[in-house]
Amino acid sequence: MDDFLNNTVPRREFLKVGAIAAGSTFALSSLLNGKALAETMKPATSKRLQEDMARLKQEIVDTLTPKDYSHLLGHVDGLSDNQLRQHFKLYENYINKTNLLNQLIRKADQEMLSGANPTYAPYREMLVELSYAHNGVVLHELYFGNLGHHGAPHKNLVAVIQGSFGSWENYLKHLMAAGKASRGWAITGFDMRDGHLRNYGLDQHNQWAPVHFYPILALDVYEHAYMIDFGTNRSQYLDVFVNNVNWEAVYNRLLFAVHHLMSGPAATD
Repeated sequence: MDDFLNNTVPRREFLKVGAIAAGSTFALSSLLNGKALAETMKPATSKRLQEDMARLKQEIVDTLTPKDYSHLLGHVDGLSDNQLRQHFKLYENYINKTNLLNQLIRKADQEMLSGANPTYAPYREMLVELSYAHNGVVLHELYFGNLGHHGAPHKNLVAVIQGSFGSWENYLKHLMAAGKASRGWAITGFDMRDGHLRNYGLDQHNQWAPVHFYPILALDVYEHAYMIDFGTNRSQYLDVFVNNVNWEAVYNRLLFAVHHLMSGPAATD
């Protein structure tokens, strides 16, 4: 594994600088979990790209369907089943609107396409609202996916977070502050440009979303996420959220981001 990394990491010196030299004590080889993962981390070739695109074409789904998160019911301490069910319904509405907008955009006629402009046009409005609905789907799936598991975070996840935030406790303080400061979402993610973890705050699904940034944790701070149980007491909800994070899911997302960064071209290529 170390020999493999030694052959590939020179293309990623910035990852060493960003994630290791900044204070993290983890070994990259331990983060990139095992020989099976290493075997998939070879630079992309033309043949491999063609194979991947062919497989992707077979897997494309024209119509989104809601994922089932009913396993969370009764398993999120501090969030009632009623709160969660209402939240599921809102997520399903974003699924429906995304499907509708994708369909309308595909059917756009020549008049609509030729009339597109940045001030007002039906085509512009559909694009803007698609970004809102689409991100509403993705962010809710990330949120529900990082809820409901009670267990300690993986030591490698802790080490990476310490490298970016100084300490685990400082990271949680920043996450809570981002949750208080944002009107829609607080997100922890992996910066594909330098290998750091950072927090961002989104006022809406499609507002202030960073580029070249892979989310590993999503925190919904819209009122709909907590009003049934907590009224306007967002701070209490944030405490409940942190106590119910599925850190295994967060760590798996980090592994995916690092694998993607190490196995392909640089994010800015």
